[in-house]
Amino acid sequence: MKNHIIWTIASIVISINTSIAQNSLSDYTYVDSVILLKHLESKSYSTNIVSTQYGRNVVFTYYNRKYDIDTITIYNLNVDTYKLESTRIVRPGISRQLEELQSYEFKSIACNDTMLFLSFYEHVLVYDKQNDSTYRFEKEIYVPEAFRHIILLNDSTLLFSNNYVETRLTKQRVSIFLMNTNTGKIYKKLYPHYNTSLISCFNPFKYIDNKDDIILFANRNEYSFLFYNNNLDIIDSIGYADYENWVTIPDKVKKKALKKGPQPVDVMEYIRKHFYSATKLNFIYMPDTNNIIAVITSKREESTFYNSVDTWKKADGKWVRNLSDISEYKYNKLTEQEQTEPLKPNGLDVNFFNGKTHFFDDKIVKLDVQGVGINPIGITRLEYWNKHEEWLSTKAPHFRIIVFNHSLLK
Repeated sequence: MKNHIIWTIASIVISINTSIAQNSLSDYTYVDSVILLKHLESKSYSTNIVSTQYGRNVVFTYYNRKYDIDTITIYNLNVDTYKLESTRIVRPGISRQLEELQSYEFKSIACNDTMLFLSFYEHVLVYDKQNDSTYRFEKEIYVPEAFRHIILLNDSTLLFSNNYVETRLTKQRVSIFLMNTNTGKIYKKLYPHYNTSLISCFNPFKYIDNKDDIILFANRNEYSFLFYNNNLDIIDSIGYADYENWVTIPDKVKKKALKKGPQPVDVMEYIRKHFYSATKLNFIYMPDTNNIIAVITSKREESTFYNSVDTWKKADGKWVRNLSDISEYKYNKLTEQEQTEPLKPNGLDVNFFNGKTHFFDDKIVKLDVQGVGINPIGITRLEYWNKHEEWLSTKAPHFRIIVFNHSLLK
């Protein structure tokens, strides 16, 4: 018996005239399918999804030691067929091990057609993929360096990235490093230019991505990118200084923050208000080696934060800002008539950017951890949002996957 439901909206051809000004993501996206995992109804998993993508697949797990089980369920969604498969891995003692390390969930997941890696505090579990439904445990690697995310570059190379809260006692910086998974040895480490390490820990964010043999790294409080090859040699860069009203945290604020106390919490409490006022390059995505999607967060009004999207395209060896300042939301600008119209395929407004979104060249896969068990097809936008609020006020959220078609790269 299936433990998920798929609501599919019939394919609709939407002609987009790029010469006409369009300023909302809903002009470039429409919902193709909604996959509801009806058995995931616990509020405890909402922050515990770790996911990755490879080829035309999104792979994720929601394991949490609160379940007090030693079975890890790995899900694989193919974005072309919408086939959702799950594989259970038994790892004896994993719940107790996480408890002893004062951790509840995995930090990160990475995989390809033959290997699977699950990371948690100071450790990486390595699995060999036997077939579509079987993983064989290979080994556990101890990682002597602090890290947050892992990216699998090839069968024997993992890229690690880490972010710090700098204090006057710890002059640590944002770092990336490579490990040979056969030997468990770190063999190259870099500290990329990152102008405000003080704010590197504030969630949510995604400042590193890769595609094929290219690694993309973004500065958070500065509109700039660095490109590395798989040996961490810089091969390209982008520095954009013409973004209107870009707000940087002043150097004097950074210096004062470091004097606030020896502990990271002291620094974070002081810098927080400046962080929210600053313009930030919060999320980056590299659907292919010639395109970048950048999400910029800024403060437009008092207590109002605004996510906008830029796209960059490489043509004739040069990077060009192709689309600019596309707003994330449109529903708060709708007229009363628009609210009562049937919900259109491009009208399911969701928070795209919370660290659980995957971009392909033609699709966006959104892992929605606060989803509702409501079929959005055939009802009005206002009805949908009323049902949405009612559901979350009376029931636990479901985990759902929303697949959008998009034309951001055209």
